[in-house]
Amino acid sequence: MKPNAWRWIITVGAAVFLAVVCVVAYLKRQDVRVVSPGEEAAIAEALLGERLSGPRYFNPVAGGGVETAGSWISVTDAMAQVSRIAGERKLDSEAVRKLELLIDRMAESHPYRAVGGERIDLPRLNLSLDSIGK
Repeated sequence: MKPNAWRWIITVGAAVFLAVVCVVAYLKRQDVRVVSPGEEAAIAEALLGERLSGPRYFNPVAGGGVETAGSWISVTDAMAQVSRIAGERKLDSEAVRKLELLIDRMAESHPYRAVGGERIDLPRLNLSLDSIGK
């Protein structure tokens, strides 16, 4: 190898090393907190809920009962939101039909049958909604 090539390799190596040292020092100065796996799941669910909200998505019903609270929505409430979502997303009649079939397919019985009827996992429904009409 030529002597100039070695100089270039050493210079680039030193620059990369210094860049890594600077990044590590910067990150150590930041107030970074390590989260536990349980917190990680809750944070991920909250971030996903923020991203999948608004008029283009299914939303939880205000004042919903125990069976629709949190990340669940009743089939009736989901069907009631189809026309709004179709209008926001400018879905054609075929896409609306697919959306209604998606709701029927994702419906599941409440684990405590006395509490409520069928329900749908809201984050899963909204994630699946993004695949319709593409």
